[in-house]
Amino acid sequence: MAVDRFNDNVVQNVTLFEDVSTLWAGNLSFFDTELVELDEQFIKEFVKNYRPDLEYYFEKIVQEKKHTLSKRS
Repeated sequence: MAVDRFNDNVVQNVTLFEDVSTLWAGNLSFFDTELVELDEQFIKEFVKNYRPDLEYYFEKIVQEKKHTLSKRS
C-alpha cells in the first residue's frame, strides 16, 4: 500500500488497517467454504425470503459450488 511514510498518523492508521484486515480475513476464511456446502435450493429460498439485497453475492456462491470439491473429497 502506498502511503505517506513521513506522516506518523498515516503510518499508524495504515498499520492498524493492515493488522485488522489480516485478522478479519483469517477469521472469515472458512465462510465461503461453508456456504458452498449448503443446498442450492436452500440458498435461493433464503435470499428470496430474507436477504434479496444479497442476491448477487449468493449467486456467485452458487456458481462457485460447481467448481469446488466437497469436504468429503
